[in-house]
Parts: sequence; C-alpha cells; structure tokens
Amino acid sequence: MDRQSGDVHSVIERIAERIVEMSGEGSASGASDQEVEELCSLWVVPRLPSAYACFLKVMGCKAGKLLEGTDAFFPRIKQMPSFIADFLSENEGSWRLPEESLIFAMHQGYQVYYMEDVALDDPPVTLYMEGDSKPMRRWESLTSFLDSQLAEDYGRVAD
Repeated sequence: MDRQSGDVHSVIERIAERIVEMSGEGSASGASDQEVEELCSLWVVPRLPSAYACFLKVMGCKAGKLLEGTDAFFPRIKQMPSFIADFLSENEGSWRLPEESLIFAMHQGYQVYYMEDVALDDPPVTLYMEGDSKPMRRWESLTSFLDSQLAEDYGRVAD
C-alpha cells in the first residue's frame, strides 16, 4: 500500500515524537533540505521517495535508539555508495540488488535495508543478509518498517 504524503508525514512525526518521549529532548533531529538534496546527487537518483525524504528531514541525523548501530543517519549515510560497492562485490553471484531499488541503510556491514521501488512515495522495504540466497524480511512500506523498528528498538509502536 502506498500511503498518501500527508499520512506518511504524520506517521513519521509520531515516530519521532515517541522517540523524544522515550529518549528525551534532542534525541531526534533531522537533516537539512540541502543535505537531502546532496544525497540525491551522491546516490545518483533524481528524487528520493517522499516517505524517505520526510524521514531524513525529521530524523536523518539521529533518532534515539531507532536503528542504533546501523548506518542510516547523517553523516555516515553519505558514505553509502562506497559501503554498497563493497557489499555488492563481496556478494556477487549469490545475490543481486533488484532494479529500481535503493539501499538506504547498512547494519554492521553484513545486512542491507533497501527500498524496492524508489518511484513509489512509501516503497516496500527488504532486509537482506550477506550470504543468504534470498531476503530475510520484508515490510509493505518504509513507514511500516519504521513502525516495526520502533517496536523492536523501544518495545512500542507509534499510535
């Protein structure tokens, strides 16, 4: 399901509010419009899905314990093209990143999270672990992935 842009924004705002509630003031901070545009250039994409752009603007620099230990935030995500090149070369032959997909986070160098269709506003997210022949887990959208991560990382979901 591809959520409407306003709905996507409200889900992401609620997640950020929950993080601040549980981790304290200043625990969630976003990237600037300029930083988000810089990612488009670095990653050589014409635009980012609106849900992802919203996530970056609301929590792109830090998000409490959400995705802790995962390269998903500024400034580390600016190095993602290099991380991805290494990951793909190490996994050549066992797995291939689907067309129209974009890796947006990497955990400890052996797990990648990718959005399946960057043309969608709130694309499905898939988790792949190095050495596996198929993905480990899939979420119907970026916002459902973030809801799920909030529940795992904090034990609660955004209402």
